[in-house]
Parts: sequence; structure tokens; C-alpha cells
Amino acid sequence: MKIIVAMDSYKGCLTSDEAGRAVAHALEAVCPYAEIVCLPVSDGGEGLAQSLLRAVGGREETALVHDPLMRQITASYTVLPDGTAVIDMASACGLPLLREHERNPLRTTTYGFGELLRDALRKGCRTVMAGLGGSATNDCGTGMMQALGARFFDNGGHEIPLMCGASLNSVERIDTSGMHALTDGTAFTAACDVDTPLLGPRGATMTFAPQKGATAADLLTLENGMTRIAGILGKHTARTGFADKAGSGAAGGLGAALCAMLGAELKRGAEIVLDAVHFNELAEKADMVITGEGRSDLQTLMGKLPYTIMKRAQKHALPAMLISGAVDNPKALLDAGFTAVRAVTPTGQTLEEAMKPDTARMNIKKTIYEHFLHMR
Repeated sequence: MKIIVAMDSYKGCLTSDEAGRAVAHALEAVCPYAEIVCLPVSDGGEGLAQSLLRAVGGREETALVHDPLMRQITASYTVLPDGTAVIDMASACGLPLLREHERNPLRTTTYGFGELLRDALRKGCRTVMAGLGGSATNDCGTGMMQALGARFFDNGGHEIPLMCGASLNSVERIDTSGMHALTDGTAFTAACDVDTPLLGPRGATMTFAPQKGATAADLLTLENGMTRIAGILGKHTARTGFADKAGSGAAGGLGAALCAMLGAELKRGAEIVLDAVHFNELAEKADMVITGEGRSDLQTLMGKLPYTIMKRAQKHALPAMLISGAVDNPKALLDAGFTAVRAVTPTGQTLEEAMKPDTARMNIKKTIYEHFLHMR
């Protein structure tokens, strides 16, 4: 029996690799004769750079940048053997960089991600893959643009010193004459972890801003600002349709900015990674796939990694088990095609306890034990 283990991260708790190893260790105990293949995977969010580094090799680069609240940190990215820079926006602007009380998409910015882009350009990278996902931001990529040299002005002609979610409604015009010259000669790809558009009820703000700390009142402010910026970007670049593209709403609208300002191609990050690790070839000789994430719900069916893995498994007639920290609406997940859905966190266990890495590992292992022992 050959089992493919392809786990996404349990955000704020276990990396993709750590979650996968917990599953593998449990399988080794309960299915000692099984061949277990652990794949380094990511959906375009946290872990994309590391997944591709493990899959195809390359080197890691580091740079001093700013976090979502403009505190200086050290962040890293991967340079693949062909010279492509793979940059997880979450390494500079991710939600895990903030404490619970610091989450506020009106204040957070993608400026640090722009600094990572600038560093890669200065070091000679002319192909860039940006991993969008796990963001703490909802600034439509304006902070990134500012770090690359764009300037934003209000209706009084005053320059806005720092772009963040709250700044969007103040923008009257953009000056991109000072944008980093090397952006013109660079090919950009945005690896998206969701297929959401920029605006509307399924867009960046309404779907994801609440988990980034937005209140009900904040949502209207942010959505109005995103709508305003989308219009200004469209006029400034003469590009149309970018706000409606699948993935333009990824990372709080960063996908839209990359598409409009840098001509980026939007792709599903999960598809990129699964191709890199040769998932299809491995699936041809496998008997089962196990995947999962920190929390599975209806958003999982919007192009998240476990859903993409399950759809690929279906093409090879493989059962796909979903094992996640928490699960909402398991029936919808089963109806979508997962052959088994399990939440590893026991009833009554507090979120604080469940988020401890050792506890999460134990919960994963126990769930695997119980599932496979029951199958015997």
C-alpha cells in the first residue's frame, strides 16, 4: 500500500512539513507495511518558497524589511536554480507576525513585501513568483507599490506617507514615474491560494478581512477603498478586467495590484507546487492521499490546497482523506469529493491548547490511529 501525505500548514501552529511528519509517524505505527511519501506542498501562501526549495533546489536569501505594522524584521525568500525568486508575501506581511490584538487591516501594509521584491530585483532576479496567502493586509497592494517607488496623493495634492487599508479612500492620484526601473524587465507570476475576485461579496474584503481583525464597520470602509483604488489603477495603467480575475482578491487585493501594475499572471499556487513535486506521476502508483489544513470550511472549496489535491486524486481514482485541525460543514466537504473528513481537535479542547505544536501533533497522530484501526 502506498500513501501520499500532502499536508498544508496548520497556520500559527505547525508548518506543512511538521504536519506531514506527524501524519507519517502515525501511519508508520498503524500501517507498518505501507510505503509513505511525504510531499513538501503549499497553496501559494506560507511555505511556497520552502516547498519549491525542497522540491527543485536553489538558495535562500534574506533581507531586512518591515512587517505589517512597519516594524523591522528579517525575512527570507528562495532563488531557484533558474534564477527565479520565489517570495512568500506572508514572510513579511503574514498574519502570524501579529499578536491577536494587533490585527487590524485598516493599519496593516504590504510595504515589506515590496521591499523583498526590491531586494530580489537588485540581486539580479528577472523572474519573480509571488506567493499570495496568509496575509494580514487589505491594502490592494498599495504598500508594495510604495516600496517600489510609487507615490500616492490625496485630493489636496499632499503625498500620503504610508499606504495601508485606511489610506485607500484618501487616494486621488498615483505617480509611478519613480517606480523601480527593473520592474519593466521582469516577468511576474502571482501564485494565489484562493480564486476570489477583488470586489463584491466573494471578494478580498468581505471574505477575508474579518479574520484579519476587521469589524463590521471596517468592512464598508475597506470595500469602498478597494473600489476606489481599483478604479484609479485601471485609469492609470489602462488595464481592464484585472479586478474580476480569479485570484485578484488574494492577499487583500495584492493579486490585483501585481496584475495591474506589474503585468503579473495569476495562477493557482497549489497547481504550481503539485507540478513541481510531480504529484501526478506519484499518484499513478498510489493507493490513497491524505491532506489537510488548520481549518477546513467552505473557503477550502475556493481553490485551497486540500481541495486541489483532492481534485487531482479523483482523476487517478484515489480516495482523498481530509484531516484538519477544525472542520466546519463536513457534509459540503464530503459532497465535494473528499472520501473522509476528520477534525483532529477533540471536543472541549480550548483553541489555546489545540494551537500548541505538541498538542496538535498528538491530535493528528491520535486521529490517524483511530481512523486506520477502525478500517481494519
